[in-house]
Amino acid sequence: MTNNTPPEPPKQPKPSVVVSSSKAERILLIISCICIIGGAVLFIYSEQAVGIGQEGVVNKFLGSLGMAVASIGMFIVGCFFVKRIVLGLKSMSASERSKTRKAFARQLSIAALNVLVYGALFILLLGSLTALDGASVGTYFVVFAVWAACIASFVLYRRHRKKHKVSYELLKQPAITAFLFLFAAVILAVFIRSDTPDSFQDLIEGPETAEVLLVEADIDHPSARYSAIMQDQHVLTFYTADEERIVLVVPEKDIAAAKVINDYGNFVHLTYYPRTQVFCEATPWETGAQDMGSDLLEKLVEEYGFEL
Repeated sequence: MTNNTPPEPPKQPKPSVVVSSSKAERILLIISCICIIGGAVLFIYSEQAVGIGQEGVVNKFLGSLGMAVASIGMFIVGCFFVKRIVLGLKSMSASERSKTRKAFARQLSIAALNVLVYGALFILLLGSLTALDGASVGTYFVVFAVWAACIASFVLYRRHRKKHKVSYELLKQPAITAFLFLFAAVILAVFIRSDTPDSFQDLIEGPETAEVLLVEADIDHPSARYSAIMQDQHVLTFYTADEERIVLVVPEKDIAAAKVINDYGNFVHLTYYPRTQVFCEATPWETGAQDMGSDLLEKLVEEYGFEL
């Protein structure tokens, strides 16, 4: 008995457009990861590298450039999340899309209500603490009553949320996407509009010089979470004979180059980059006390509390 069933036609390969599109997406994702990691590495390097002289200005430029590159990588990743959300909606039927929109609106409204309730209770608790400063006995009773009401409201709302549980699955991808776009926008706004143009202009125009008196030296410590990648910053405040105020920032590892200012009696010829507040060098200003004048010196001593 012979089988007259015709053979199945060979399977057609998928269109090359789809293949090339998926390859392009993988390449873009790889590029975005390189941008994020490379930008972070550049920023960390700039924080730990030399922070004085022309090299310090170059490192500031590299740090701001690194953060801008990282933000571009985040923007690309955010675009991929947007594409996934759009494709997911397109694959649904009209009724499914309608149900999804309603569920998304409900989850978003409940999430917003959570933020409003918990945020309001937190602010109310902190605000009542400030009322205890020099408060009377009656105020203490009012504050304790407010605390009791806040705690009771928190417990009751938590119980309500446990009884009426809501899954936030539909909010995850939009929330991540919004965070990536917002974070990328903030980084671009802060670093491109401030550090990058300033460092670029300082490199083109070069350093400036001034005859100054050091009147104040403070130290800015990074918070505990950033102490591993950021140095302590010494903030030096100078005044000229024309009462121009100059503030420079010197990293901890480079502070030895600025300590010679104390050896010169704090009156120095200062070389610095004005826009990026980068210190270059200092040489003695022998006639500083006479050129500044006794009236200005007395005013600065009274304002800053230093000793000549």
